[in-house]
Amino acid sequence: MAGIESVGLVLGGFSLIISAIEHYQTIEKMGKTFWKLRRQHREDIGRLEDCRLDYRMHMRLLLQPLVVEGTIEQAELELLVEDLDSRRWINPDIDERLGHRLGERKKRYFDNLNELHDALKKLARISRVDDEHFQKSLRRKDEVG
Repeated sequence: MAGIESVGLVLGGFSLIISAIEHYQTIEKMGKTFWKLRRQHREDIGRLEDCRLDYRMHMRLLLQPLVVEGTIEQAELELLVEDLDSRRWINPDIDERLGHRLGERKKRYFDNLNELHDALKKLARISRVDDEHFQKSLRRKDEVG
């Protein structure tokens, strides 16, 4: 009888070992998935920042001639760049000068800017760019979660 019990223990031990290996493989897959997601999120954040910087540069290029000609001050340019929704954009002088520069493309130009601006805000919200705790957790080198 002792031989049968020993065989039972050995066979039972094998199934415990197999179960532990399967559990380890599941955890390993989860860890790899986390690291892939973390890397992808970092890449997405980088692309989002590139878009934000391109947007700001484009806005400055659009508005800089208005500073040069004295329609607006440099400080106002920065405020306009910061907030496309600002009431400062409802300025007849700015509207007229941009109308001269852009011609019939003006409406479509600003439609595109508004779409880009809205998309950047939405992407920033979805990717939790402004969530300091979340971003800090993604920067951790050796920790999971």
